[in-house]
Amino acid sequence: KAMMIMYEDAPWVPLYQPKEIMAYRDWLKGVYYNPIWGEGQMRYYDLWKADDAKDPDTLIYATYGDPESLDPAFAYDSASWGVISQIYETLLTYNKSSSTEVVPLLAESYNVSEDGKVWTFKLRKGITFHNGNPLTADDVVYSIERVIKMNQDPAWMLADFVEKVEKVDDYTVKIYLKEPY
Repeated sequence: KAMMIMYEDAPWVPLYQPKEIMAYRDWLKGVYYNPIWGEGQMRYYDLWKADDAKDPDTLIYATYGDPESLDPAFAYDSASWGVISQIYETLLTYNKSSSTEVVPLLAESYNVSEDGKVWTFKLRKGITFHNGNPLTADDVVYSIERVIKMNQDPAWMLADFVEKVEKVDDYTVKIYLKEPY
């Protein structure tokens, strides 16, 4: 009961930024830490086996809980994001060798207005969903607006910053921010 009172009533002041240390076996090649997913989540398709792997068909991954949801508009726990990061793609991702440089992923290219408030994304053509439907600007607009309208725990990450999102053409999306970010 005392912990709940402290949790609900005490002010929280972060005093540090945690540093993640990740260790791998020498036979595990092609792993990079992608800070967009946080807390050590890795994408399994970024792994490949080395020729001299001692046990090349086994990767043991320990986690700390079961996912609460696989819906990115609802999920706000680390276990869920560990699975979600294996299923969904993002417009941009971090460069494999840098945690400060972003590169296009679902986007073919992007640019940012001089004032930093309008982000324009050109989507890659030929990307399809599991059912064969192509990825279009309508899907990006829908996804962002859905998160904001559902107003679940992760919604603040968009709602606090996004003024509006609009389709320019089938493969171009503009995201208008409330302020440069």
